[in-house]
Amino acid sequence: MTVRDDLSEVERELVRERLNLWLVGVGGIVALLLMRFWILQVVQFETWTFFARDNQVRKVVVPAMRGNIFDRNHQLLADWRQSYNVTVVPGDVTDEALFRLAEILGMVPEDLRWRMLKNQAWSRFVPVLVAEDISWEELARVEENRLSLPGVDTEIRPVRKYYRDSGLFSHVLGYLGEITREELDDEKYKSRGYRMGDWVGRAGVERMLEDKLRGQDGVSFRLVDARGRQFSADYLGERFESAIYHDKIRELEEMSRMPRPGYSAVLTLDLRLQAAAAREMGDHFGSVVAVDPHTGEILALYSAPVYDPAVFIGGDKAERRAALENPDKPLYNRAIQGIYPPGSIYKIIMAAAGLETGTITPKTRVSCGGSFTFGKVRFGCWKHSGHGAMTVETAIMQSCDVFFYNVGNRLGIDKLAEYSKMCGLGEKSGIDLPHEKEGLVPSQEWKMRTFRQKWYAGETISVAIGQGALTVTPLQLARAIGGIASGGVWHRPHLVRERRDPERARRAELNLDNVNKVVYGMWGVVNEGGGTGGRARLVGFDVCGKTGTAQVASLEAAKGRSHLKDNAWFIGFAPKQSPEIVVVAYWEGGEHGYAAAPVVRDVIKAYFDKKARNAQPPPVLARPPVLLPKPAADIPAPAPPAVLREASTPAGGIQREP
Repeated sequence: MTVRDDLSEVERELVRERLNLWLVGVGGIVALLLMRFWILQVVQFETWTFFARDNQVRKVVVPAMRGNIFDRNHQLLADWRQSYNVTVVPGDVTDEALFRLAEILGMVPEDLRWRMLKNQAWSRFVPVLVAEDISWEELARVEENRLSLPGVDTEIRPVRKYYRDSGLFSHVLGYLGEITREELDDEKYKSRGYRMGDWVGRAGVERMLEDKLRGQDGVSFRLVDARGRQFSADYLGERFESAIYHDKIRELEEMSRMPRPGYSAVLTLDLRLQAAAAREMGDHFGSVVAVDPHTGEILALYSAPVYDPAVFIGGDKAERRAALENPDKPLYNRAIQGIYPPGSIYKIIMAAAGLETGTITPKTRVSCGGSFTFGKVRFGCWKHSGHGAMTVETAIMQSCDVFFYNVGNRLGIDKLAEYSKMCGLGEKSGIDLPHEKEGLVPSQEWKMRTFRQKWYAGETISVAIGQGALTVTPLQLARAIGGIASGGVWHRPHLVRERRDPERARRAELNLDNVNKVVYGMWGVVNEGGGTGGRARLVGFDVCGKTGTAQVASLEAAKGRSHLKDNAWFIGFAPKQSPEIVVVAYWEGGEHGYAAAPVVRDVIKAYFDKKARNAQPPPVLARPPVLLPKPAADIPAPAPPAVLREASTPAGGIQREP
């Protein structure tokens, strides 16, 4: 490099100094770079050779096992099984790998790519689920082709498994569904560590106890290469002599966290009672509810038709869509969501209200000639020839409409509403299941608020026999009648046996003489001649009950239309004094209340049969005699020494052997 000739000597010298400084600076930088390259390539060869091969630490979530669900006798209703799934890392997987994976799994490549994009998280290097619950053969083929599937991995994930007859507990247990993108955007789910591919409870106990059953996922940190192969001590072998890599692996293993299984739930349900309810209902639609009136424990809660909750986990889309779109509504829990007119069972509440208010007395007699006239309207009794003179007991026993027309007319709609709500009608019972319906208890205030019209006294006549605007759920009815039969105590129904938040029962100061009159009337329904519920009779047990028929449509409209047949109710409890179990059965299209009586009878029988078996003492097993070898004739047999030892005898404790 030359300096211009037209510059002075001073200027030339200044330029030369600057050029020399520039050359020195550039030379120094080059020297530093060469030194750094030497350090990386020679001194730290092992370290950077290892990390230069596109290795990375991958965080893998280890799903927790969902908690088990048991019935009250610790019969297993739901646990888990192993499911083999396939995940891909969008940032690592290639188009060729996706095409090959789709071929192995028998899927369409576009569908596989759509699943990957749908489930992709905020980072392209977070594994996403693309295929779940694959077969053992498919898993083996994926593992065999692992070298040609960069970014593809397999995992074992616990999946819910349901026991017993398909659908027997479906409406209680509920079902699981895969979490949606919208739910993940919700802070409620995001803060609890949910991710795409997770399952959440959608109905039943699975939904109500989601936080407890879910458990806490673990996390595993893995060192993998560009093809997704996991490094381990065996994989490293002798290729790297430095212990830094083994230390790195151990460090990642220490950072990992084991999953914590979810808590198990013990329900108040009894498998035997649930099976008895399902057996008696057969192919008919309806529901059965059995309650312990002293505690509020649900002993059976069955709704028909049923569905298979496993369809929502391992079934295909067509099966899930068929269950959701079925016109019979199998997912509809008729025990807590079905709202129906209670029919003649409401007469029990009518009788209690009439006696408690003094509107009637145990000696009040009403003559039934087959009809009751209010103004210009004639209200007929179900027995067209009439029942004759009726007291409250005989009116309950023979379900006389005319008697209760008179009681309702004297009480008025607001007093009926007061006692109905006291018994828990028109409000949610508070059962630990989602989507419970309230039903409706009409009143003057309700009609004015809803229709801007006043209530007419003639409308009370229909409500007095459980028709009109009055609607209830089967669970509400079981709780209401059970509370009256128990002397005015209404416990909150619940399914989880070990509740942490017990609530005080609702109590009313009912006159026990009045309660006894109502109970004796219900006893006559089942056990006296002329009673409408004789099919619920059990020899040796004081079963009390009440039939009910809920009209769906007018007689004219229902002609020739089987789906408009009247619905049948029956409620029963036993024993007569201090009942232990209350059972209500609702039979869609049963036409007459006595049709549902055998369902209640057999559930009550199953309860007392089990109680009798549990009350029997365990059998005492006779211990076989001790056989000693026969001694020689001239040598007397030695007496065996007395030995003390612990033995598992029926009574327990210490047993002395001879």
